[in-house]
Amino acid sequence: MSPASRTPEGESNRCPVCGNVVSMEPSIPPGDAPCPHCGQLLWWPAVISGGDFDFLVGEGAVDTIDADEKVAALSQLVERLVASGRLDANLQTVALNALLVRETLGSTAVGNGVAIPHAKLDNLSQVVGIVADVAGGIDFGSADGQPVTRLFLLLAPKDDPSRYLRALERIARSLRTRD
Repeated sequence: MSPASRTPEGESNRCPVCGNVVSMEPSIPPGDAPCPHCGQLLWWPAVISGGDFDFLVGEGAVDTIDADEKVAALSQLVERLVASGRLDANLQTVALNALLVRETLGSTAVGNGVAIPHAKLDNLSQVVGIVADVAGGIDFGSADGQPVTRLFLLLAPKDDPSRYLRALERIARSLRTRD
């Protein structure tokens, strides 16, 4: 039997075997834990540490994507922001295009398998983001030549640089504590 999948924010998690509601919170380190009702092993997702990540989907829960190149990875993450309700669907194309334009200015890969693609948008009222691991890694043009295996995607309002910089600071702080 496959482990339980992560459910959308605000919805109950249910054991795939017994159907009972279970409390499923991100954990450090990620791993399996038994359903308290039937004993079925359930997957408890990872979460980043080192700060307050209320601007991230799942407040820092690490998602996993399957992409083999940069555009596909960014597209998947923007789609997940829309699906989570953190980004208006009307801004999906604008957000993806802004991220791609930003990447043409220079890679947002920071080394050691990490990239922080980011862009500023009009008509966005708050900083939003998502963190994900990339299965197998992808080429992001990193100066150290390593494939990117963790992405921190960040979108911010054009007219509020201070919140944008605070979000980047929190991400940078979490990278210092990353194993």
